[in-house]
Amino acid sequence: MNIPEVLQGYLGGVKFIPYTRDLPKNTTSQKRGVVQAKSAQEIAEAAAKAVPAKELAEKTAELNLG
Repeated sequence: MNIPEVLQGYLGGVKFIPYTRDLPKNTTSQKRGVVQAKSAQEIAEAAAKAVPAKELAEKTAELNLG
């Protein structure tokens, strides 16, 4: 596993941590099924449906003024 640069100082300069063994069989997450990650487009569409841009701009302006 590659370590992000900002965290390397906390780990003594380690840049890579190798996996030492395989995942165990029959884990809880495997039994209930793996949740598939959504694509960036699906996330953007869901966010657009959640709060219309005009309403979001109005709420932001209210918070900034008062």
